[in-house]
Amino acid sequence: MGVDRLKPEGALLQRLRGEWQVVQSMLLEELSMGPPLWFLALGVRLGYVLHGVGSGRGIDPDNPMQAFFGAIELMRMNVDFLQLPPVRSPSICMEPRSSCALDGTSQGQRLFRHSLNWVITLNGSERFTDPHMKELLRVMRLVPARGERRQGRLADEVWDRVCRCTATFAGELPDAALHKRARERRKERGATSERARRLRDAQKRLQDPKCPLSAVGRYEVAVQWEAVARMMHQEIRRQAAIENRMVFYIPAIDKCNKRLVRSDYEHMLRVANYNNAGHAMGMLGVYEGMRVRLDAKMCARLKVVQGAVGTVRHIEFHDEEDLTWVADEGSKENRQGYVVLKKMPRGIMVAFDSVDAKLGYDDGDSRLVLVAPPDQTWKWRTRDPTNVWDGCRWVTKPLEIAVTRYQIRLFPEKVMTTQAAQGRTCETMLAHLGKSPRMSTAEYWFNVYVMLSRAPALDPDRLMLFDLPPREFFEEGPPAALVNAMRDLEDLETRTRAFARQVREYMARYHRWPEPGTRTRPEKPEDVSSYLAVSYTH
Repeated sequence: MGVDRLKPEGALLQRLRGEWQVVQSMLLEELSMGPPLWFLALGVRLGYVLHGVGSGRGIDPDNPMQAFFGAIELMRMNVDFLQLPPVRSPSICMEPRSSCALDGTSQGQRLFRHSLNWVITLNGSERFTDPHMKELLRVMRLVPARGERRQGRLADEVWDRVCRCTATFAGELPDAALHKRARERRKERGATSERARRLRDAQKRLQDPKCPLSAVGRYEVAVQWEAVARMMHQEIRRQAAIENRMVFYIPAIDKCNKRLVRSDYEHMLRVANYNNAGHAMGMLGVYEGMRVRLDAKMCARLKVVQGAVGTVRHIEFHDEEDLTWVADEGSKENRQGYVVLKKMPRGIMVAFDSVDAKLGYDDGDSRLVLVAPPDQTWKWRTRDPTNVWDGCRWVTKPLEIAVTRYQIRLFPEKVMTTQAAQGRTCETMLAHLGKSPRMSTAEYWFNVYVMLSRAPALDPDRLMLFDLPPREFFEEGPPAALVNAMRDLEDLETRTRAFARQVREYMARYHRWPEPGTRTRPEKPEDVSSYLAVSYTH
């Protein structure tokens, strides 16, 4: 990112300068959820607004990086270094890839480390109600000492509690994957695998009305988008069956300049990772009364932004949509409980929980907002056949096609990836811990830690785990990059606490609190000024 793109001009510059000149302190909350480039952009822009052209501060306007954040006296930054970084961006807490890299991401990471003077670590949490969950997470983030034996760090009691919540373990083969002869021998002995027994017990819990996991409001979280896409459709059908509702499937509209056949468009709709498909689902399932989550920013004033939740009131169908099946109770659509729409609806009326203003719709709920299908561009990667024959098939070459997708950006409220589940407390949760083939071990460790920390307790009636990694994974400790970042922050925290202790002792001895309206001078003003100068230096 060039610095020139961050320079406001004209009326915008004057307005920002008037608003920020009176600022003496600033709080940056949830800083780890944004990319380092945003942190750099904020620092450079504030430096230019408060010290640039016309400010009278004598700073070179062509080098606004001389005064990061406008030299605001006091800044407080809240960062969670055990949080997943933004999608396709490294964490701001980690070390830059190179000490001399000039890209915006590396500069943002260096700026964050350079701007830290004092560090306080907050380890408390009000979410966890179970000592077993606290111990599990403590062992996961515990850095093993040099020469320490890692195996056995997790207590047997805690691991047994984890296994009680587990339906399947990673690497287990289902019975259908066994050799035919092996399946026949197992059937002759009347034996069932341990995996099949656990799945049968899990199925009973999910069908038991008294079990909290069978309720409609449970969370379903997974690491891979391939698992999330399937979970979304299964949960929509399950909830619609409970509420006796008709499910409407809305296929996305994909347009491109290249001539394609029908199967190509069907493959586009099957792309599971919505980050690779224009941030829109290929097939959206919805029904009236369904709880949904918005994945777009529509109106910040009404808080109709990304992550806003609400209830679907009704669907504004296309004028040419065939709805003759509605009146026929014996139609195929009414018998199967779902219908695939032929035309893209004009939108979906949603009553968002955050909207408390009357928007003018007279449909029994004045909070209704029409969520229309926007257009999103993405790249579809496929292979194009050539006229070269290698003896058994035509040789193909990689092909990337620019596609424009039209789809309503709504999702089921409580089915999401680990990234979207951050910051939430999931009282009841189905957690799919399967690792993506291309995911690094460090990234997978973060996903598992974040997902498990969403649950308040290791309760088999409220937490069900699938594809759980082996015990050694939890005893191995955090990734090396996280260990280095944690050690740097711990060193700063040690210095911070030592300095604060010295200041408290000195102020208690030489600078007692004066009475209102009076002013006392300390016996050693030079020492006090040195303490305060260091403590208030940005």
